[in-house]
Amino acid sequence: KKQTEMPQKKPNFISEELTPKKKVEYDLVNERIRFPSVLLIDETGNNVGLIQTKAAQAYAYSKGLDLYCVNPNGNPVVCKVINYKKMKFDKEKKEKDVRKNQKENDLKEVRIKVNTDIGDLKTWANKMKDWSAKECKVKISLKYKGRELAFPEKGHETIQRLIDLVSEFLTVEKAPIHEGHFLNCFLTPVKKK
Repeated sequence: KKQTEMPQKKPNFISEELTPKKKVEYDLVNERIRFPSVLLIDETGNNVGLIQTKAAQAYAYSKGLDLYCVNPNGNPVVCKVINYKKMKFDKEKKEKDVRKNQKENDLKEVRIKVNTDIGDLKTWANKMKDWSAKECKVKISLKYKGRELAFPEKGHETIQRLIDLVSEFLTVEKAPIHEGHFLNCFLTPVKKK
């Protein structure tokens, strides 16, 4: 009797070889600089000249600072004598301030139907008042179903009722426009003087 070997099944998990490895990004500082010679710029911004890397590192250490590679792709490689920890701290602080001052996607959407009642529209108007206080733009989407598309004026009336309810704190940026089965309108907060 001859035994046949069964082909081995591959495991169901993704192997480590196939997953992309994260790129480690780090700055070239002090001993990480492996170039034979560099163009050195001192702490005041003066050009010292083209010198050996070891001599540049010794110069930076004598000043109590770090040797930082500004342009590793240049010919010659440009290095500067700076306080690396302070530079990194300032850079992180700037990035944090930029993120803090960025606005999120400030578009809120209200979805209504042709036969939405005035009570529901008032509820949406209160919600939109809160959004306008946060300076969010508002998109009103009215969806037509079935034969409602045959009477587009009813949709315009419903949107106009909602616009009238919020007219004191929101203004029409883009008038109601048909897009397929939807009637869309964009509102922006009223500018305060």
